[in-house]
Amino acid sequence: MLWLKMDLAGSARRALLALTLILLCGCHTQPSMAQRSDEVGGVPPDRWRPDDARFSEQERSIIAATRHYLEQRRGKPVDGYFRIQKVVQGYEV
Repeated sequence: MLWLKMDLAGSARRALLALTLILLCGCHTQPSMAQRSDEVGGVPPDRWRPDDARFSEQERSIIAATRHYLEQRRGKPVDGYFRIQKVVQGYEV
């Protein structure tokens, strides 16, 4: 019966160690936008405001449609920096 108590204590220790390791590995923070960005203010260098001159008129209309869709879905205004990429299906905003 003594060996059973020792085995349970060892199992509990191993389980506690495994749980601690899982928690330590799973609880890391993601880098913030400011840490990932090369620009001041935390804005990635490949994203611009919707009215930026680097966007063509077509891209601005795509951004406007995307913003309108998101505002309808979320029920609140969307403000941000945008990037547009041409993909097989069309454009990705």
